[in-house]
Amino acid sequence: MKFPMVMVHLLYFALLTLIVPSLAQFEPCDDEHHEMTYEAWRKDTSANYMSSSSTAPFNNDNRFNSEWIGFAGAAGVSIATSCRGMNKCGTRKPVWLVGDMPTVEHTTFDVDACIPDNETNCCAQILKVSVRTCRISSDSSQSFLIYKLATTPTDAAYCTVGDRNECLDNDYTCPANTRCVDKVFDTTDNKGYNCECIDGYTFNGQSCVDDNECVDPNICSSNSVCQNTVGSYRCICNSGYQMVGTTCQDVNECLVNKGGCSHQCLNTAGGYLCRCPRGFELSGTSTCVDIDECASNLDSCEQNCVNTIGYYFCQCWGGYDTTDHTNCLDIDECASPVDNTCHNNATCTNTAGSYICTL
Repeated sequence: MKFPMVMVHLLYFALLTLIVPSLAQFEPCDDEHHEMTYEAWRKDTSANYMSSSSTAPFNNDNRFNSEWIGFAGAAGVSIATSCRGMNKCGTRKPVWLVGDMPTVEHTTFDVDACIPDNETNCCAQILKVSVRTCRISSDSSQSFLIYKLATTPTDAAYCTVGDRNECLDNDYTCPANTRCVDKVFDTTDNKGYNCECIDGYTFNGQSCVDDNECVDPNICSSNSVCQNTVGSYRCICNSGYQMVGTTCQDVNECLVNKGGCSHQCLNTAGGYLCRCPRGFELSGTSTCVDIDECASNLDSCEQNCVNTIGYYFCQCWGGYDTTDHTNCLDIDECASPVDNTCHNNATCTNTAGSYICTL
């Protein structure tokens, strides 16, 4: 019997539909392929210790039957790898694992699970368990373990330990201006972290608001002013000062080009002054110009004053001579034949600043 070609094609694609899913790789780490449990009673804490006189029923894991299971939140993060003894972890016989755990992502180890019988016999019964390492998320470098767990007796359960760091896993929700702070998972708020204000912010009862650090008069060193910024502050040195370490120190402007002064520079706290030598005065703030002592009547000359750059000198009129660079004394020309031109038969008469000859 021959089938039409179209029927052959339909059968082919029907078979592919059945076969291809089974060929797809099964990844237990995928969320849909493992179950997370958050049972707080199984974690190894003092709150989950039981009295040795406790009676059945006990917490147990007889519901597990080779499914992949992970632990989170109040249940801790992993199954204990050392003996816990009896009557702990919320059950009569806490089950723990023996052997190395996988550390490379997407690798699986088969290990033994020990069920204690008493305080001295920690491994009276052995179950077979598979352990696989998974990544928290694609944007996290953190990993977690999942387990293919065997069914336990009715008086035994897998004991868990540890606490996940949600802050490192980027698995938290905090409002603006806060940071994630890890804590042991708290069943009160069902969180393993707190949100705290970042540095420079304070909680006002509703949100974290910027601190104005500048209200503290001592927040900055002397010779500076405080400028508040979003989430912080900065200290700005006053003019003439520069930040050295955490303090503002005076800048010696005179060390560079005399501070721009034409002659002398005098450093002061937070500034500098231009000074002039004797005979000069400031024109503006930095340039020294000559003082004309003669024009300003600043001289002490009795007769003529001659200005020079930076000073002056006194000059006597004709017929006078200086005695102390300031005062002038009349010259008696008649006292010396050299100083007058009178004829030998003439009489020389001295006058102020000169002389006369008479016959």
